[in-house]
Amino acid sequence: METALALLGGLGLGSALTQYAGYFFAEKKRLNETVYAEKREVFIGLIESLKDKDSPEGFDYYDLRVRLVASRSTIDAITNLRKTEYGSDARLEARDRLVETMRADLDLAD
Repeated sequence: METALALLGGLGLGSALTQYAGYFFAEKKRLNETVYAEKREVFIGLIESLKDKDSPEGFDYYDLRVRLVASRSTIDAITNLRKTEYGSDARLEARDRLVETMRADLDLAD
């Protein structure tokens, strides 16, 4: 009888652990999807803000948002981009580096 009760208790505990593990992994997946969506939105906004060279406010806004979700390498790439002159070869190289770091942040790197 005690063995049967222990077996039933063990099955209940196993079921509870299975439920918890399922919840944990589902929650982790949801969080990863949310972070990915936020990064994608912010990165697209930053790139679109580069179109208007006469109005840096949009770029400044997205720069702040990027600092909340991006890696250190992406933040550094933005800093380097800011140091370049619009239309220069250095600007093109800095822009390409920024795109590389953003792709890495989104796990899209080659």
